Amino acid sequence: MPKILFDEEGDAIGAHEDLLVTEEESIQPIMNDNSEDDSDDDAPEAISATSAKDFILQAQKSRKDVLARAAAEEKNKRRQREQRLKEQKQGSQRELKQQQKRKLEEEVEKVGEEEDKSEEEGEEEEQQNEESGDFLPEELLAQAAEEEKVKRNHLKAEDLERLLAEAEEEDNQQSAKEQRKKKRKTQAGVRQVGEYTVKVLSKRPRAPVVDQELKNFKDNHTLHRKNLPRKSALLQRSEGVVGKAASQFRRR
Repeated sequence: MPKILFDEEGDAIGAHEDLLVTEEESIQPIMNDNSEDDSDDDAPEAISATSAKDFILQAQKSRKDVLARAAAEEKNKRRQREQRLKEQKQGSQRELKQQQKRKLEEEVEKVGEEEDKSEEEGEEEEQQNEESGDFLPEELLAQAAEEEKVKRNHLKAEDLERLLAEAEEEDNQQSAKEQRKKKRKTQAGVRQVGEYTVKVLSKRPRAPVVDQELKNFKDNHTLHRKNLPRKSALLQRSEGVVGKAASQFRRR
């Protein structure tokens, strides 16, 4: 909105020119609107089918592009998520293997420490034994060795009887073994298989041989010869029936 100034008499300075300018500016848009209305009236209102088809195709293409970009972004996100999960899984497996390796190393180290400790204890015990042996005088050691030698060479009556009984028992066992061996050798076809004694039967019992003369007599005088005429048992029994015989038998 333009600024209005007043003089000493109260009249507005330059009000007429400003009003003219504002009227011209307000009239100009109205004229432009009228000219645009005239141009719209002159242009056709209907849109051609070709332009509508192009608009639809363009809209479909834009929609496909948007969907393709969204699918690509989703695929990329899914690939990144799978990669992260795979890395986490591999990291957990590596950590598990490292834990198992550390545990195995600790066990091996513990076993080694126990072995070293047992070796040190054995060495200390040997050293103590050597020191205790060094503390004894040589005279006492020699005397103990002589006494031990005498004890070994001297036998009591009980020890002698025990040795004789053991020798006699060994002789009895040896003789029993020899007798068993002789008995096995005397038996024909006997063989030892592990803990069992097996007797091989090379000739099994068979039926006695039939005399050929008896066999020939049977063949010559038996009733089973082919040249002997035979009759059916049914016909032979029906020969004594007087009159007509029934050809069929029916049950009542």
